[in-house]
Formats: sequence, structure tokens, C-alpha cells
Amino acid sequence: MKTQIFADNVAIGLSSLCIVHCLVLPLLVAVLPYVAGLALLSNEAVHTWLLAAVLPISLLAVLAGFKQHGSKSVLLLVGVGCSCLILPLLVAPVSALVEVPLTVLGSVLIATGHYRNLKRKCSAPECT
Repeated sequence: MKTQIFADNVAIGLSSLCIVHCLVLPLLVAVLPYVAGLALLSNEAVHTWLLAAVLPISLLAVLAGFKQHGSKSVLLLVGVGCSCLILPLLVAPVSALVEVPLTVLGSVLIATGHYRNLKRKCSAPECT
């Protein structure tokens, strides 16, 4: 149970980091171009690294939670969210006009699914 709660919280954090990476970092690089370190973080590989971290953690947390509460809506939210994150990597040249909205949508869906997973888990009798 503690592993699932930890994994849900980490997945929410990584999803939030993904949103920051997609929305805030480009603005910072545009406004503060002299900050060379930020330019490294805008590299597309960061998207892949975040995805490689969030997928196994999400799988662990959601499957552990599903065994307890059986909520298919949590599986659906996280599954569709992960698909939104994977899709831009599978389609060769994707413009930022498609990648950013898909990534933000996917991150929000993943975070929402993990939040619901936590709430359903913590409302179970063994959590009280």
C-alpha cells in the first residue's frame, strides 16, 4: 500500500514536471536566452526521459490501486494520458502545435488518474 501511494505521488509530480517543461520552460528560454542551462532542458530528449520514468511508475501505482478498488475509470484516465504522451514520440515530425497540447492533456489526465487512485485507495477500510 505504501509503495502504491508513493508511486502515485511520484507520478503526479512527474506529470506536473512535464507540464512545466512544456509550458513554462520555452517561455523562460525566450525571455532569458542568456541562461544556457535552461536551453539544455528544452531538449526533446527530456520528453523521452520523463516518459520513461512516468510509465513504469504509473503502471505500478495504477495496477496496485486497481487490485484494491477495481476502478476502471482510473485505468482509463492514466491509460489515455500515457497514450497522449507516447503518441508524439511515435509520429515522426510532430509540430509543437500538436505535441504541447497532447503532452499537457496527457499529463493532466495522468495526474488526475493518480489523484483518484490515491483517493479511492485511502477511502478503503484498511486506510482508516
